[in-house]
Amino acid sequence: MRYLKDDVQLRKSVFILIVDDIEQNLQVLGEILTAEGLRFAAAMNGKKALEVVARRRPDLRLLDMLMPDMDGYEVWRQRKANPETADIPVIFLTAADDKERLVEAFEVGAVDYITKPFHSSELLSRIYAQLELQKTREALQDANEQLRQSNEMKDRLFSLVAHDLRGPFQTFISTANLLTHYMDRLTKEQLVQMGHRLTETSQNLFTLTDNLLTWARVQMMQNNVTPQAVDIGVITSTCIELFGSRAIEKNITFINNASAGAVATVDVELFNTVLRNLLSNAVKFTPLGGTITIESNYADRAIYCSVADTGIGMSEDKIAKLFSRESHSTTAGTEGEKGTGIGLLLCKELLERNGGTITIESSVGQGTTFHFTLPESLPVPVEM
Repeated sequence: MRYLKDDVQLRKSVFILIVDDIEQNLQVLGEILTAEGLRFAAAMNGKKALEVVARRRPDLRLLDMLMPDMDGYEVWRQRKANPETADIPVIFLTAADDKERLVEAFEVGAVDYITKPFHSSELLSRIYAQLELQKTREALQDANEQLRQSNEMKDRLFSLVAHDLRGPFQTFISTANLLTHYMDRLTKEQLVQMGHRLTETSQNLFTLTDNLLTWARVQMMQNNVTPQAVDIGVITSTCIELFGSRAIEKNITFINNASAGAVATVDVELFNTVLRNLLSNAVKFTPLGGTITIESNYADRAIYCSVADTGIGMSEDKIAKLFSRESHSTTAGTEGEKGTGIGLLLCKELLERNGGTITIESSVGQGTTFHFTLPESLPVPVEM
């Protein structure tokens, strides 16, 4: 854990607003903060203080309780009414040991107070205490938001999985029933057709299960990855081979322009999962006789990849909703192929959680290109 008091770089990131109508008080406060390496802005009245806050959000305010025209209470009330600044902690400055005024200060939301004349050690101790509390609150808010998003993603994924599992299992059950009860009446062509149906259904179930297990691994390990040196060209060729039989059925041509010998340090499972899902998506939406082109290269300490197809393409509205957790639906492929529902959502989460990006270019009737990037070396969390 890094504490502000002991960390010069962290202290430089702090911004404090001090407000007092007496110039000498501002000078004393300024000298104390400057000696500590804390950045600040000074204001001699409430109006000026509001102008400073409007330009830059402070981490803490030292606010004189009694000032002409607009006192500290009124300044605090006006900023409290603004949701963007309402949570900024304030320490009131007071020259009088007036219990009633101090009670009023705490009632309007003060977190602490300091009496004049200022004692450097006491002032800094109270400032650091509030800054650390604020830092902790912000960390908790970030953690809560991440947890909310994770739970939202989990609920969405499980909803999609429950929906997508029904289709393949219903196909298995209905096909098994036909084979059991009508085997002697089925022609060779009908048996071959059922075999193809079972093969495709098995592939869909495998992809769905693999995506779900990968997502579960990501959630359990958070950002932990297992980076290792890999040849991007080799991985790309291996992934293409997985879709060879389906490509032959649809007479789809793969063009592999991945850079052979381009070695990068990445999590192999992560890279494989993203590439497999994008290739599966391309095969699904590319019509008979189409082409899928894979580009992959290493430059500027990052991996740049793209999967382009000559498929049916997408409208701008469809693209906008493609990665949405709230509005997500599957579309049948050019030969009626069923989607797994969670593939692209998983790609997006895997890439973003490991410092990568994914973007889409598409035109209806002309095809789609997915671009994704990964840093040369995936980040490994540092214990705090």
